[in-house]
Parts: sequence; structure tokens; C-alpha cells
Amino acid sequence: MADPDARPVGGESLRDFYRRVAQFTDELTALRATGGADPAADPGWAGDVAVIAHGGTLRMMSAYQRGVPVEQMTWEPLANASIVRSPTGWPPHSQDNRREENR
Repeated sequence: MADPDARPVGGESLRDFYRRVAQFTDELTALRATGGADPAADPGWAGDVAVIAHGGTLRMMSAYQRGVPVEQMTWEPLANASIVRSPTGWPPHSQDNRREENR
């Protein structure tokens, strides 16, 4: 992997990208878990959540959910229209299970 802190002119580093995706993942998880929507009033919210995104974003989200730090990520090919599922046990039950050093 390239240097996760390298930043192209006018762009963000891989570490910044990872943090941005981690924040989105945490916000989405919290919204769903804390009743940002009422599953009784909105039955569509009670099931699975689909995130439609570019491959880089899906790779970052998957790495974050599996606890893989940005320095150890690999960039395997990801075919168009791939389905990447959250790992078993996600979301973690406590903040201790998250890799805070990457946030």
C-alpha cells in the first residue's frame, strides 16, 4: 500500500479517507441503533441497510468494520455491483472494540 498520509495536491490522504468513511459508518450505525427512525413507524428501516458506493469507499468501510488499520489494508479487485457484507458481530457492542488509533 502507498503511504496512507501522502496527500495529492487538492486531495485527501488515504488516512483522511479512512476517517471519513469510519465516521459515516459510525453515524449510520448509531442512527439505526438509537432510533434515528422508528422501526414501528418506518418498517423499511427495520431490515438491512444498503450502502451504494464506489469500490474505494466499500474497501475502506469493510476494513474499518473488520478492525484493519489503514496501514494494513489491501486493495483487492472489487467487481462492479459487488455486495460487501458487514462482518459478523458488527456493530461492536462497545467503543473498546473499535480501532480508535485510526480515527
